[in-house]
Amino acid sequence: FYFFTNLLPGDYTLRTEYAGSGSFSDDALSLTLGNTGTYVVNANLALTQAQFYTYKRVDKVLAQLGDTLTYRIYYGSALSALPDSVPVRISDNLPPEIVYINGTLQASNGMTLFSFDSTDNRLVFKRNGIAHNAMDSVVFMTRIRDDLPAGVTFISNAATVYNANDSTSTTADSRSRATTKIIVPYLSVEKRVNKRIAQRGDILTYTVTVQNRSNQDSLTAIDLTDRMPLGFKYKSNTTYCGPAPLTDPLVIQSERGQQEMIWSLPESCPVKNASLNTEPWWV
Repeated sequence: FYFFTNLLPGDYTLRTEYAGSGSFSDDALSLTLGNTGTYVVNANLALTQAQFYTYKRVDKVLAQLGDTLTYRIYYGSALSALPDSVPVRISDNLPPEIVYINGTLQASNGMTLFSFDSTDNRLVFKRNGIAHNAMDSVVFMTRIRDDLPAGVTFISNAATVYNANDSTSTTADSRSRATTKIIVPYLSVEKRVNKRIAQRGDILTYTVTVQNRSNQDSLTAIDLTDRMPLGFKYKSNTTYCGPAPLTDPLVIQSERGQQEMIWSLPESCPVKNASLNTEPWWV
């Protein structure tokens, strides 16, 4: 197999040496080697320009769980126009880390969603005919899955424009920019309160749930910081890790009276799926 890059259309001569015996045949060359040895084969190759050009872009280079990614596929005919009797398709195998959002397709000049195979995340778009030197586009949205493991993942995928006689991939065009870095934190934090409406003097109980998304069974030496709204004050001896009481946090108060609390979680409160209950009060 031979791979050529950065070659302009034209005629080229390929010289290759074959050590061994065997046979090979295709439409351009037939070769039979009966004796072991070194053979020199000269074959004239004609490189022609592809019918299509295409490149792909994504709107985010950095993303997190649940984010949406908008992809744009630009394409056109580099040679002559194709009549409406010739179907043109675009195939796009999405990475497994993302899912296609139905109803987000924006396409020009009759391009429609032909099929979507959820087993391999493959989208196929279809239209009939294509004008010469007219750039068209396909735009659609995807969402990053919420169940990805913690860590850093790079996703990148290519689309292919093709008909029955020719095909071109977005990887062949240097204008393609379709790689996204996904960062999934090893810790996730969720905060809830027991009342949606409060009056002056009410006691509110906050539950902060810290979840360990890493491969380790538990994490220790974790600091938790919570900045309370202006007018709230922390009530002493009200923090618990599950049923076990915790030492009061370090409380830092600004000149305006806003409090920031910092807990250093002890080893007795490892972050597996730990919950911290606090009761600041409103004055």
